[in-house]
Amino acid sequence: MMNKVLVFLAILVLIQGYQLTREVKKTVNDQEIIIQDIQNQEKIVKDVANEYDQETGRMLAAFTQAAYCLPKKITKWKCGNPCKKYQGMQEITVIQSANKVNKGFIGYYEPLDAIVISWKGTLKIRQWMEDLNYFKTDYPYCDGCKVHRGFWMGWQGLQNYFWVAFKKLREAHPESRIYLTGHSLGAALSVFNAMDLIQHGYTDFVWYNFGQPRIGNQAVIDYISENLSNQLMRVTHGRDPVPHLPPKDFGFSHPSQEIFYDKGSSPEKSHTLCSKTNGEDPECSNKYVFTTSVVDHVFYEGWDYVYNIGLCII
Repeated sequence: MMNKVLVFLAILVLIQGYQLTREVKKTVNDQEIIIQDIQNQEKIVKDVANEYDQETGRMLAAFTQAAYCLPKKITKWKCGNPCKKYQGMQEITVIQSANKVNKGFIGYYEPLDAIVISWKGTLKIRQWMEDLNYFKTDYPYCDGCKVHRGFWMGWQGLQNYFWVAFKKLREAHPESRIYLTGHSLGAALSVFNAMDLIQHGYTDFVWYNFGQPRIGNQAVIDYISENLSNQLMRVTHGRDPVPHLPPKDFGFSHPSQEIFYDKGSSPEKSHTLCSKTNGEDPECSNKYVFTTSVVDHVFYEGWDYVYNIGLCII
């Protein structure tokens, strides 16, 4: 497993060289393309909580990439291609743990009258070491619930900062729809974020995660299912190893519904709508015995995470 992690980190170390050698293609009709992208957002129906929508998935995957960027670039909405495609994010607050290990942002997305919450994934060995321990701890809000200790501690380090920012934005936009998303470790954080929202009476939000690891035992999964009625769209891609960690043999499970892109991750590629009741559907990503493709972990919804993140972390 550590070898896989090191491969991923090696890819990230090469970002700067990668971006210097890659030609950024521009066309004379850039402005026309941007206008068309904004018009395409009209296709995103606000009432999509229980059905997978490809354009919503592409948009939220873009927002997960933005969460990786330097805070000053997030607040100015200067995150490269994802921010250019989805213009209109306002009133942005970057949320970081005190040790600055975990990070995300919350903002108001004017084109959809939406509050967006997005959490970044893993970039450093320190975080991966936290991800890779398989110890569980009690989750205090449901009987018999056990959660991954590292992920839970990660959320606890963000929790207070999140609620200060969320309450301020909610007061300004009390009727706006909530969109929640995360990639990799950020997807795990979004699960605890979702469970916190439940505790505060928020149970109607659009929720997409990408490359999400398992976060707890079956009791936690049942708690999520009972309270959120299959709102989670858990997108997986090919042989991405992260959704298979921690292993099932350690007593961890996934919530449904999995959305599985097997051959390619772009929205125009075919995908499988997996079981709505079994988060461990054997016909989806679990069909693979060997899940070793780090590349699959950094390509979601047609986005090249390595390239786009590389443009906004330096």
